[in-house]
Amino acid sequence: KTTFPARTVTRLVITGRTANGQILPFGAQLTDDEGNVIGMVGQAGQAMLSISDGPQVLDVSWGEETATRCQLHINPQDMEQAQGYRLQDLTCR
Repeated sequence: KTTFPARTVTRLVITGRTANGQILPFGAQLTDDEGNVIGMVGQAGQAMLSISDGPQVLDVSWGEETATRCQLHINPQDMEQAQGYRLQDLTCR
Protein backbone atom coordinates (compact mmCIF):
# COMPACT_ATOMS: atom_id res chain seq x y z
CA LYS A 1 0.00 0.00 0.00
CA THR A 2 1.32 3.44 -0.89
CA THR A 3 0.19 7.01 -0.67
CA PHE A 4 0.38 9.70 -3.31
CA PRO A 5 0.41 13.44 -2.69
CA ALA A 6 -2.65 15.16 -4.05
CA ARG A 7 -3.51 18.74 -4.67
CA THR A 8 -6.91 20.33 -4.75
CA VAL A 9 -7.63 22.51 -7.77
CA THR A 10 -10.42 24.69 -9.01
CA ARG A 11 -11.37 24.39 -12.68
CA LEU A 12 -12.05 27.67 -14.47
CA VAL A 13 -13.30 28.70 -17.88
CA ILE A 14 -12.38 32.32 -18.46
CA THR A 15 -13.42 34.38 -21.45
CA GLY A 16 -10.92 37.22 -21.66
CA ARG A 17 -10.95 40.55 -23.40
CA THR A 18 -8.30 43.23 -23.77
CA ALA A 19 -8.81 46.67 -22.21
CA ASN A 20 -10.19 47.95 -25.55
CA GLY A 21 -12.82 45.15 -25.69
CA GLN A 22 -11.23 42.75 -28.20
CA ILE A 23 -11.08 39.05 -27.34
CA LEU A 24 -7.69 37.82 -26.17
CA PRO A 25 -5.67 36.45 -29.10
CA PHE A 26 -5.61 32.72 -29.81
CA GLY A 27 -2.40 31.22 -28.40
CA ALA A 28 -1.74 33.89 -25.76
CA GLN A 29 0.03 32.36 -22.77
CA LEU A 30 -1.19 32.62 -19.18
CA THR A 31 1.45 32.48 -16.45
CA ASP A 32 1.16 32.42 -12.68
CA ASP A 33 3.04 34.63 -10.21
CA GLU A 34 6.03 32.25 -10.32
CA GLY A 35 6.33 32.51 -14.11
CA ASN A 36 4.94 29.02 -14.81
CA VAL A 37 2.84 28.71 -17.96
CA ILE A 38 -0.51 27.38 -16.76
CA GLY A 39 -2.57 27.68 -19.93
CA MET A 40 -3.20 29.15 -23.33
CA VAL A 41 -6.05 31.11 -24.81
CA GLY A 42 -8.15 29.10 -27.25
CA GLN A 43 -10.90 30.05 -29.64
CA ALA A 44 -13.19 32.95 -28.76
CA GLY A 45 -10.75 34.23 -26.12
CA GLN A 46 -11.44 31.31 -23.77
CA ALA A 47 -8.97 29.62 -21.46
CA MET A 48 -9.60 26.52 -19.36
CA LEU A 49 -7.44 26.40 -16.23
CA SER A 50 -6.88 24.31 -13.12
CA ILE A 51 -5.60 26.52 -10.31
CA SER A 52 -5.60 26.80 -6.53
CA ASP A 53 -8.71 28.21 -4.89
CA GLY A 54 -7.45 31.64 -3.79
CA PRO A 55 -7.32 35.01 -5.56
CA GLN A 56 -4.55 35.30 -8.14
CA VAL A 57 -3.13 37.60 -10.77
CA LEU A 58 -2.29 35.90 -14.05
CA ASP A 59 -0.01 37.44 -16.65
CA VAL A 60 -1.20 37.16 -20.26
CA SER A 61 1.24 37.65 -23.14
CA TRP A 62 1.12 37.17 -26.89
CA GLY A 63 4.20 39.08 -28.00
CA GLU A 64 7.38 40.80 -26.87
CA GLU A 65 6.06 44.36 -26.66
CA THR A 66 4.38 45.80 -23.55
CA ALA A 67 1.25 46.47 -25.63
CA THR A 68 0.87 42.70 -26.03
CA ARG A 69 0.78 41.96 -22.29
CA CYS A 70 -1.81 42.39 -19.59
CA GLN A 71 -3.03 40.88 -16.32
CA LEU A 72 -6.16 39.01 -15.30
CA HIS A 73 -7.23 39.42 -11.68
CA ILE A 74 -9.18 36.32 -10.71
CA ASN A 75 -10.93 35.14 -7.57
CA PRO A 76 -12.56 31.71 -8.06
CA GLN A 77 -14.80 32.24 -5.04
CA ASP A 78 -16.55 35.15 -6.83
CA MET A 79 -17.28 33.13 -9.97
CA GLU A 80 -20.51 31.37 -10.87
CA GLN A 81 -20.25 27.57 -10.99
CA ALA A 82 -21.75 25.31 -13.66
CA GLN A 83 -21.09 21.61 -14.27
CA GLY A 84 -17.94 21.57 -12.13
CA TYR A 85 -16.35 24.66 -13.67
CA ARG A 86 -16.25 28.23 -12.46
CA LEU A 87 -17.13 30.61 -15.31
CA GLN A 88 -16.37 34.29 -15.77
CA ASP A 89 -15.83 36.96 -18.40
CA LEU A 90 -12.83 39.11 -17.48
CA THR A 91 -11.07 42.17 -18.86
CA CYS A 92 -7.31 41.95 -19.02
CA ARG A 93 -5.67 45.16 -17.77
